[in-house]
Amino acid sequence: MLKIFAGSDIDKAEKAYIAFCEKFKKENPNSKIILLDSESIEFEALVGECLTSRDLFGAGVFCRGRRILKGLENFAPESLLDSKTIFVFFEPDVKTIDLVSYKKFVECFEIKGYVQKKSTDINLFVISDKFAERNKRALWIEYEKALLRGADSENIYFNLQWQTRAMLAARVSASAEEAGLKQFPYDKSKRAQKKFKEGELEKLSNQLLNAWHAGHGGSQDFELELEQFILSV
Repeated sequence: MLKIFAGSDIDKAEKAYIAFCEKFKKENPNSKIILLDSESIEFEALVGECLTSRDLFGAGVFCRGRRILKGLENFAPESLLDSKTIFVFFEPDVKTIDLVSYKKFVECFEIKGYVQKKSTDINLFVISDKFAERNKRALWIEYEKALLRGADSENIYFNLQWQTRAMLAARVSASAEEAGLKQFPYDKSKRAQKKFKEGELEKLSNQLLNAWHAGHGGSQDFELELEQFILSV
């Protein structure tokens, strides 16, 4: 299966892409999820492997990514369509890619008269707020939106790690000064830490650190590791 989200209405295409991925994960919790990166030196080999890949337990393989078509010159659209693997791409740069070969697979959002929209500033504090609220669904959506708008996954990691440590500091301190925080983030962290049981924040901090090492040690994709952490909150 192949599904592509593209068009001049980037926000609409982006929301549709996120909604589709979210719905698939909810309906297929045991599926293997692979995040593709067309800039990776192993990209073509990974796509080739995904084309013939089948999950060991029959749950299916789900490959997603953004700006992927530019790296698929050596793959026929039909090969992705006929594969048992599900390929889902978000392609905001429709002026720089050739959609002719993929036209019948595209979820088009006003491609005619295309006008590139400028990305708005990325507010990573929204992600840490959703994390502190322990709102897994909203956290995952904001994470995906940030990545699609070009946010650095490492900055997201540091933001989440800071929020975790702020809540830990607020839990064991009597004042913002003692915690080493400004009053506003201290008050927010003090309230938020109550949503976590004893020992949970320490566990989450360790999980984040493990995600960092796995993602930077070459054994796993860091963005996917971070996503798996988010889904465990």
